[in-house]
Formats: sequence, C-alpha cells, structure tokens
Amino acid sequence: MQVFKVRLQKPSSGVDPNDPAFLDEMLVTMKKNLRDKGMDDNIQLVWRKQPDGKVFQKEEKKKREEL
Repeated sequence: MQVFKVRLQKPSSGVDPNDPAFLDEMLVTMKKNLRDKGMDDNIQLVWRKQPDGKVFQKEEKKKREEL
C-alpha cells in the first residue's frame, strides 16, 4: 500500500473539491495516468476521508516568526 498526498489549487471554475462527482472523476483520471506509465491494471485508488467526511481540507498559511 502506498499513500500519496494531493494538493489542489483553488479551481477557477468554483468547483467544490469535495463534490463526489469531482472526486470520482479525479480517481478515474489518476488511474488512467498510472496505467499509461506502466502500472498494473488491477490497482485500486481510494480517497482517505477526514473525520468530518471531507477529503480535502483548506490548508492554513503558517506565519513564520522571526527570532
């Protein structure tokens, strides 16, 4: 099993990245890309959901403190 971290930039079209249709489409696209790069046909991709049920969380910008 391998785990990948995916970061998305805010889409200009206003699509919700946690929309089930969007998530399904992304999995299909990623699986196709992996197959094109030589991965086995029987690979399985799944999203890891957070406790709140969402896949993607907004990442807070951390401020750097100068010493």
